[in-house]
Amino acid sequence: MIIVSGPCSAESREQVMQTAKELVAGGVKIYRAGVWKPRTRPGCFEGYGIQALEWLKEAKETFGLKIATEINIPSNVKY
Repeated sequence: MIIVSGPCSAESREQVMQTAKELVAGGVKIYRAGVWKPRTRPGCFEGYGIQALEWLKEAKETFGLKIATEINIPSNVKY
């Protein structure tokens, strides 16, 4: 069985790392968190983008997790 888990949105480094630690303790191997959030109205939270990708990269390297997230434009695949 494959379980992918994580928060709707990566909101801080601390949140990402604590969640990763807890997921690993629970046996989860794939961490999913949104880094770009579509807006339903102007001024809504848009996510942390590339900064959040760095947090996820750190979680991957620290805890050995695979990472899943959405990509908002094709050029962001390189990250």
